[in-house]
Amino acid sequence: MTGLSLRTIATQLGRSPSTISREVKRNGGVSGYRASEADKSAWARAHRPKPCKLSVSPLLCRVVVEKLKAHWAPEQIAGWLKRTYAGDESMQVSHETIYKSLFIQARGALKKSFWRT
Repeated sequence: MTGLSLRTIATQLGRSPSTISREVKRNGGVSGYRASEADKSAWARAHRPKPCKLSVSPLLCRVVVEKLKAHWAPEQIAGWLKRTYAGDESMQVSHETIYKSLFIQARGALKKSFWRT
């Protein structure tokens, strides 16, 4: 697709032009983009399984457990963390991660901490 505009490429791929633009910028820009290198980078970024934030951050886990024990919903906890720790990504977690830690992961970090006390 060399020589085509990003908008044309987006149309041909059925994607948003902004998605294509972000992908190209993330991987060397218009002049430096190489599909094979972009593919390798994408696989490296998407490497799974990633460790759960709650299992690698005892402080974050403790804060979330305290809020759960106070009958806060995971959505409330996630919103509160985002506001309270606006500049600290390591102290923010999504409500989906909280639910996953409680109910899906057999030995989730929250499940252990929550039922311990």
